Amino acid sequence: MNGRKFFAAGMASLALLSFGAGCKNSSPSDSSPMQKSSTVLMKAAAKVQPHVTLGDIPVKGGSLNIQSALLNIEKFLIEENFGFDGEQEGEHQDDDNGSDNDHDAPDIMVAGPFSIEISKGEAFLDSVAVYPGTFKDLKLNFARKAAAPFNGKSLVISGQFAPTNGAAIPFTINSEFAKEIQSQIAGNGIIVPQNAKVPVVVNFDLQAWFSGMDFTNATLVNGAILIDNANNAGLLSAFEANLAKFVEVEEDRDGD
Repeated sequence: MNGRKFFAAGMASLALLSFGAGCKNSSPSDSSPMQKSSTVLMKAAAKVQPHVTLGDIPVKGGSLNIQSALLNIEKFLIEENFGFDGEQEGEHQDDDNGSDNDHDAPDIMVAGPFSIEISKGEAFLDSVAVYPGTFKDLKLNFARKAAAPFNGKSLVISGQFAPTNGAAIPFTINSEFAKEIQSQIAGNGIIVPQNAKVPVVVNFDLQAWFSGMDFTNATLVNGAILIDNANNAGLLSAFEANLAKFVEVEEDRDGD
């Protein structure tokens, strides 16, 4: 009889130990880390207003026909400003040893550099694994590129300026713009559900980039309008002032 009591007491003790271990293993602090279960398909494209094409962008004194629009971009960062527990809005946080903590860094980083031509339609950038979330802010960095056709520039845009009363004149903009641009995503942002594939497009508003520019009094260089640091600097300044204002991000609802 005493042996049976000893055996029963021992089994009860084992049960209590197992229950305690189970409670410890299921504590919130030891839960598995959040997974990058979704994918964002990043694209870039030129944008104009309805009933306007890249062949007839209105400017003072005439219109522009954009034939090439080359951009060199170092990186994109799309930020989630709701965040998870302990996260500061729109910021990465690192753990004590300096490495990224996956719980606190859900922003979408799309590292380049990317040399893209946006006048021919949407340009695919990259496919990136991401955490689910709602993303509301964009940062991007233009960067100069030494190789042709950039030749030390970050943007090279060319085409023709058609005066209201006159023959078309070729033009080229060579910009060394190399600053960070920040923009809020329109509407309620981009929602990335769990286990989803979401196409996202960064729209560069070419029409707005030329807003307020007057080509009618531009100085010609060998019969063409050259806009760079040495030629027609006023037009270059107006163009670069517009760059920081007119970049948008949205879900590409027509994409795959």
